[in-house]
Amino acid sequence: IDAVKAILEYCKVDVNCKDKDGCTAITWATENANLDIVKSLLNAGADPNIQDDEGNVCLHWAAFSGDTNVVEAFIDLTPDVNIPNKNFDTPLPIAAKKDKAGIVQFLLTRNADVNLQNKSNEIPLKCCPDNSDSYIAIKCAMEMKKVSSKRKIQTEKFLHLDITKGREKNPISVVNGVDDEVLPKDFTYVSGNCETTQ
Repeated sequence: IDAVKAILEYCKVDVNCKDKDGCTAITWATENANLDIVKSLLNAGADPNIQDDEGNVCLHWAAFSGDTNVVEAFIDLTPDVNIPNKNFDTPLPIAAKKDKAGIVQFLLTRNADVNLQNKSNEIPLKCCPDNSDSYIAIKCAMEMKKVSSKRKIQTEKFLHLDITKGREKNPISVVNGVDDEVLPKDFTYVSGNCETTQ
């Protein structure tokens, strides 16, 4: 870290220059899970979304390195948690292959897609070691997705802001959170008691 800080401070360097494989300094720091160097390079203007020759960005390498803190450093700097590399692998299956369950769970909380296939037609679940913690986390996420897609979630809709049309001191709203029925047209609000024979 001291050498990196000295180079950044005293040498005129392009912090985003690439090596023969298209990797930048922050790529190497990420692969080696060196959070201090990652932070120094980010502060110096390193771009974590420069792709290497295989299409990986730093979030892919962070998933590979297995350090949750490094993944967290990039998660809000990466435009899409489901960004694919040239093999169509997203960070989720990369973490899953190495059974980095903490990273898998973290990516799932950030809407990592459990159904995206890579070039080998594998979904992230197929990349995990069987019955590993990563396998269980992805399987649970898939089951939750199935349940939520079957269940029709009805949101509340305001049908009228004041059904009394000003006849009461406090307005009475009409809200439907059950079905798609609209406000009835044959309804009249009365402010007094109305006795009926029924």
